[in-house]
Amino acid sequence: MIAALAPITILGGLLMLGAGVAHLALFAGYFGRRTRVLDPGLGFVLAALVAYAATLTLGAFLLAVRPGPGRLWAVYGTLALLGWLTLFIVGVMHRVVPRILTLIRVRKGGRPTPLAQRVELVSEPLGWASLAGMAGGTAGVALSTGLGWEEGLRLAAGVLAAGTVLLIGQGARVAALALRSRHARP
Repeated sequence: MIAALAPITILGGLLMLGAGVAHLALFAGYFGRRTRVLDPGLGFVLAALVAYAATLTLGAFLLAVRPGPGRLWAVYGTLALLGWLTLFIVGVMHRVVPRILTLIRVRKGGRPTPLAQRVELVSEPLGWASLAGMAGGTAGVALSTGLGWEEGLRLAAGVLAAGTVLLIGQGARVAALALRSRHARP
């Protein structure tokens, strides 16, 4: 079926696939060089990379069998948006937001506030639970959609929603610590 495509479409698809594989290899290399223990933020990024690899693989398949079954396009969108994009953003957020809040709360005189003195703003158990719900739910939604399994889709959507609620709880926890620090006297 790929032979029926215009040459420019084939070239564009192959260039996109090559760029995606190179991008994925760049990210994967980071995890190969890591010496520290994985934390929830990097766990989200790693889950996003797995979804990215699945998205690239499915995208190559859909290019080859164009136009491809409609259900697989829904899986592709789920993996790309919920899997790669959302999980990656949440992973970066887990790494960056606590550091930014800490920097904001450090006084100009160099003495850290109680918030800056806290070792962990992000609860690791809550982060891991949120990751399990969001990544597991996303995988379940993609798989159930691909199989046309309605009951599985409902269950996976519930798991995804639970993981999202835990993420919101994590954000509320960090915000509460920031507000408490704002009103704390040194």
